[in-house]
Amino acid sequence: ALNIDGDGLSIRNSGDIVGTGNQRNGTAYADSTAQNFTLENSGSIDAGAGNEGAGFSAELAATGNDFSIDNSGSILGRGTASAGAAGAGDGIRLERQRVGGMLDGSTTGLFTGTITNSGTVTSEGDNGTVAGFRAVNGVDFQGVLNNSGTISGVQNGIYFGTGDHTGSIVNNTGTVTSDSRAVNIDGEGLTFNNHGDVLATGRQRNGTLYVDGTADNFTINNTGSVDASGGAGSGVSVQVGSFAGDVQNGLILNSGQLIGSGSLPEDAGLRFFTDTGGATFSGNIINSERGVITGGGNAAAVLFDLDTEFDGNLINDGLIDGSIALSNGDLLLGDSSILELEIGGLDDFEFVSTLGDIVFGGTLDISFANGFTPLIGQTFDLFDFGSASGSFDLITAGGVQFDSSDLGSGGSLSISAVPEPGTASVLIFAGAALLLRRRRS
Repeated sequence: ALNIDGDGLSIRNSGDIVGTGNQRNGTAYADSTAQNFTLENSGSIDAGAGNEGAGFSAELAATGNDFSIDNSGSILGRGTASAGAAGAGDGIRLERQRVGGMLDGSTTGLFTGTITNSGTVTSEGDNGTVAGFRAVNGVDFQGVLNNSGTISGVQNGIYFGTGDHTGSIVNNTGTVTSDSRAVNIDGEGLTFNNHGDVLATGRQRNGTLYVDGTADNFTINNTGSVDASGGAGSGVSVQVGSFAGDVQNGLILNSGQLIGSGSLPEDAGLRFFTDTGGATFSGNIINSERGVITGGGNAAAVLFDLDTEFDGNLINDGLIDGSIALSNGDLLLGDSSILELEIGGLDDFEFVSTLGDIVFGGTLDISFANGFTPLIGQTFDLFDFGSASGSFDLITAGGVQFDSSDLGSGGSLSISAVPEPGTASVLIFAGAALLLRRRRS
């Protein structure tokens, strides 16, 4: 429907740009020669019901393309063509040059412009890497993506493929959704700032916000919500490394909500895993005072799966609700930290496990579930660690009192007193130790 070549074109659409058949490349399409153009859309750019094609697609040169898109209307990709096809139904797609019509891996592309969405960008594509917004594998995205509207896709909401994304920034103050994966991050150096909502609308493959094993030197800064509860899956999921012995670098900052949902062990609030046989995540995880991390069902709040090492610190000044499994990382609990552990039986309780160090602080909040009746003398091995220091300022347990003399050395609490029937009180302990991770046998 619209083809853009050359330098400096300005397009303002307040009407309808609509495909009347399958679109080659995109309903609005920018060739690799297109530079310094602006596309302002307050109307509709639509590949057309029943057709195949992207809403907007740009073919990028290896030397780079700089242009801007400002969408306050709607951009809609249609159909279920395969991700590598020219007619794939991305909402907005940035791709490298094709060879014989194919993305054969022999070319690269560079984008240095700005894409701003305050409207809707949508994809019907239900396979592979097709997305509401997609930078395909091999594209170096070194620009800015601003979203204050809605970006959604059946398969992916936002997808960044392999490439050098150093210096790139994603600012989301709106909503990103998908039935399968709301956000996908591959490649080097991406910064994802979420101040809005990243939401699951179905069972998420791996994570609502997913970091691939090819990703490195990434930053996730969340002050909003990353929430799988509209479907199921982990909140944030990081696949660590792309080969055995790989070291992946990253930083996760949370002062919002990371929420897992579902009944599977991997439905954690924050999950790290690998399929390489052994890889290491090197970096810090900082949950600030307003931050909340929680898993779904029986899942941990923070989980490092088998063969996934942690070379860094988990620093908590917020709320972690559920178990924590850190492999060999360190846990630092600040003065405002709140750690919630649930006990449902002698062999059914949430706990914290690391081969590293724990520095205790803040509040330990213990609750009882599944009709479990606490009795004097019962002991719970709540913490496994390499070493421990510090103490809790407050332990609350609904009036149940604990002997915490073994907590700093052996990691256990023993019930020393229970309230009289009909009484309910809050017990404050100073000088006790704590940590957290959820497990239900």
